[in-house]
Amino acid sequence: MDIRNKPESFAQLKGCRVIEGTLSMVLMERATPKIFENMSFPELREVTDYIVMYRTKGVQNLGDLFPNLTVIRGMQLFKDFALVIFDNEHLESVGLRSLVKIERGGVRIQQNDRLCYANTIDWSLITSEHAVNIIRLNYDTRLCGLCPYAQSRVDGDHRQSHAQCPTDASGRLLCWDDKHCQKVCPKKCGDSGCLSNGTCCHPSCLGGCTGPTSWDCHACRNFSIGDGPERKCVEKCPSHLYELFHRCVTETACRATKPPTNVEADHHGASPKIRKYKIFNNSCVFTCRSGYMEVGDANNLTCQQCPASGCVKECAGGKIDSVAAAEQFQGCTHIKGKLEINIRASGGNTLAVLENSLGDIREITGMLQVVRAFPLVSLMFLKKLKKITGAWEQGAKNRGQVIHIFNNPNLELLWDWPTHGPIDIVGGSLFIHLNPKLCYINILPLKNMTRDPRSNFTEIEVSEDNNGNQASCLPDKLHVRASQLYDKAVVLTWNMYCPEDMRKLLGYSIYYIATDLNVTLYEQRDVCSDRWNVLDITADEARNYTRDVPAGNQNQNDNLLNPCHNRQPLFCPVSHLTPFTRYAAYVKTYTTTQEKKGAQSSIIYFVTLPARPSPPVALSVEMVSPHSVSISWSPPTMPNGTIILYHVEVQANSYNKPKILAGNTNYCSNPSLLTNMITAQSEEPAETQEKKTTGDVTNGSCACKEEDKPGTRFNSRVEEDRRETIAFENQLQNTVYVRSDNRPKAKRVKRSVDHTLNSMLVKLTKNFEPQVGLNYTNSTDEEGYVKSLYFELGGNVQTLKVTNMRHFTWYTVSIWACRSRHENESVADYNDTWCSNRSYNTFRTPERVNADIVDNLQAEVVVSNKTLGEVNVTWKPPKNPNGFVVAYSVYYARVDENLPSSPSGLQSCVTADEYERNGHSYTLRSLAPGNYTIEVTPITVAGAGNVSAVHPPIFIPEEAELAEVNVGAVATGSGSNLFGVSGRLASWVRELSSLRSRASEDAAAEPLQPLRADPKGNGGPLPPC
Repeated sequence: MDIRNKPESFAQLKGCRVIEGTLSMVLMERATPKIFENMSFPELREVTDYIVMYRTKGVQNLGDLFPNLTVIRGMQLFKDFALVIFDNEHLESVGLRSLVKIERGGVRIQQNDRLCYANTIDWSLITSEHAVNIIRLNYDTRLCGLCPYAQSRVDGDHRQSHAQCPTDASGRLLCWDDKHCQKVCPKKCGDSGCLSNGTCCHPSCLGGCTGPTSWDCHACRNFSIGDGPERKCVEKCPSHLYELFHRCVTETACRATKPPTNVEADHHGASPKIRKYKIFNNSCVFTCRSGYMEVGDANNLTCQQCPASGCVKECAGGKIDSVAAAEQFQGCTHIKGKLEINIRASGGNTLAVLENSLGDIREITGMLQVVRAFPLVSLMFLKKLKKITGAWEQGAKNRGQVIHIFNNPNLELLWDWPTHGPIDIVGGSLFIHLNPKLCYINILPLKNMTRDPRSNFTEIEVSEDNNGNQASCLPDKLHVRASQLYDKAVVLTWNMYCPEDMRKLLGYSIYYIATDLNVTLYEQRDVCSDRWNVLDITADEARNYTRDVPAGNQNQNDNLLNPCHNRQPLFCPVSHLTPFTRYAAYVKTYTTTQEKKGAQSSIIYFVTLPARPSPPVALSVEMVSPHSVSISWSPPTMPNGTIILYHVEVQANSYNKPKILAGNTNYCSNPSLLTNMITAQSEEPAETQEKKTTGDVTNGSCACKEEDKPGTRFNSRVEEDRRETIAFENQLQNTVYVRSDNRPKAKRVKRSVDHTLNSMLVKLTKNFEPQVGLNYTNSTDEEGYVKSLYFELGGNVQTLKVTNMRHFTWYTVSIWACRSRHENESVADYNDTWCSNRSYNTFRTPERVNADIVDNLQAEVVVSNKTLGEVNVTWKPPKNPNGFVVAYSVYYARVDENLPSSPSGLQSCVTADEYERNGHSYTLRSLAPGNYTIEVTPITVAGAGNVSAVHPPIFIPEEAELAEVNVGAVATGSGSNLFGVSGRLASWVRELSSLRSRASEDAAAEPLQPLRADPKGNGGPLPPC
């Protein structure tokens, strides 16, 4: 089902329960999220082929569209994938909370700028065992939200108040979005699914159910009978019904089923002769499987086993202009009509695909035509072809010809006749012209294979002049050598070829290939997947590269009569090579049509000089403890020399305190906020302009994709992934875009990712590239934890354990791979390129348990003239916290032994700045008389720390007692009265000091709460004057 361009197209899905085929949602460039707010298709449970979502704007959660999608069968795949979600601007979560099974194929979710939760799904529980799942280049997972009820990502945090989502083996929470966990059933249920209480569904179910019976299945493991409420899952169809996909149907329903739409097969005539479903054993099939052929008419079609002599699968002739078109002929043994091969470009292994698709063809009744097939170097892919018989429709072009091979610029060989054997060519003539690299001597064996009539190989049939005119068909010997070597280039030198008439020499072709083993000339020789690179230079260019030997007053006529006299050997630079790589190369001439001779060299081998290595790969950091980590890596994929050491730097990063403490964020109400939010700023490489090849033919040349060029075969994994992504998106675009000749082509505007989304709450420390002979100094912070650490390890070392690291701190480990110097390399070049670019990993050490706790917590009653009491609370900050303290949570509550239950307390959030400004204290105000418990909890970047409490609870006196003291002191105006009050107040203070001293002796371990009145009246306030 193809849904494109307009959101209204989704109306096709209304009421669909099963899509037998593919679901394609593409190219909705102008849709907005508001359009999809109330759009949903809860009926859809199953898709039999694959799902593609590409450039569909507006959809934020795919699960809101298909909340009950349970199974993707993957009977047909898109490049090995059953679920493709690629480049969707507004998509924020996959959200397919009911999806539990993808029977065949993998998942590819890539380049969705806002997509979260793609990595919080255990796809291995959904896909098959051998499926390849690619999840990359989506939104930064460290900036995404949490799974439902996940309060913190700190390891070992069990403070959650709700049941969490299930976890995988590593402890990672599994969810589809912030509202839906991934459903994981007990292992005993297998793929059948389970109910919410863990009860397994019926064994015939697949992916879930609404009840315990086979009538309650969301999808059937094998087959279903009936529709609607009467639908039931069964293991196999009854004898009177036939298997069609995963349904049981009658014979009438089978034969009435609409044939699949296959434009390629229809266009090339490779579909079954009668495009109808047919009965085969107990199945309803459209195409007979291998080893069987179609027999019968439209009313009683069936499949019959092939005879012992081999299966005969007749296919109508057609035009093969792409690899996809060739695949439509897979299994065909006899072609009725003209088989036209006109492949103009391909980015894959063309020869292998053609051999797999056309390798069973034994006989062609009509014509074999190969025209402008730019990638082809030979016809060896037709490995079983033994007979071609001329037969033509009325009015057909080229009537009378059985083999038509015309204008194939890279075709060098028809068949390897000693291994292939002869081909019986009956009832027609040959037409082989304008194949500039196909030598006449390689065509000549066909003369003895023709009969009725026998070919005379006239100039009209086979041209001796325009075939092989650019090939060295009768070659002389060229002597080639590598005269100068560089890291990415070589200068090849060879002797000049001197024909009798120099005007017939057009130029030279230089062939080169990266190889570890010796090679031969015709290994895997099709052009677009050819392992050989070709560099063509004209004769004039070759002469311009070469200087004449000084000859004094040499007669200019001598140069015309003997152009090779006093001429130095020719040379040509070959660039864009891979450093420190073994290459094979040879040189051959190409001449005019009048020149029957040429020259060719033997294959030589050379090794390029070293260069800067690629970075180490697979850099990972494993947490051992809060103070130690284990670092591992793998060697560079392109060492470009011999790796002798790894330079390792471990740098502590710092929290951006001003940015974190800015604003009015209440960290006390959400202690884990910073834990979930803070991430180190990513380093983005500079974008480079990239030239992409499309595989199109321009100016008569085959522009092959650069996917498998031998000069870059040792690419790093990152580079391979980049190229593979480009190829995948090209294929995706070729599939979803429909050509419109009436509309101008619009240039695609590349969206830029907003890199400011990365948090800057952590500042990265600058790193230093290694220099030859430089000594590095390690450094630690005030507590002795690692601040900067440097290692130089041997080239065989791939692991490192680092200790004495600060807990809950962001560190960056950077690694450079450094190589040895080559004997032909200058010191300056070596110092500039001896080490790779860095590979780095930014990580955070684990939380240290019990580190976040305040010290020396004290509280004292503040004497004042206010009606309600006040208490000043002081404490010392944690000595070595996790990160740093952002706030303190001060909790206080009144406790009364006479009350059955104490009322709930109050909480104050004191920021770290407020705590410092107040002199490391905080005052509790407006406290009613009574006993109070006070607790202080530090809030660090790791979350809430340990709770510290004042013990015993502090007592606030009755307000009348405090009022009498205050009123007497204030109301008295005379000096005598004032003196009397002052004396009494001094006596009261001295008695309280005595109480404080006695309390200190009774509870030496606990700090005394100063000026706390005794509830029994001892040391109470002075009586009024």
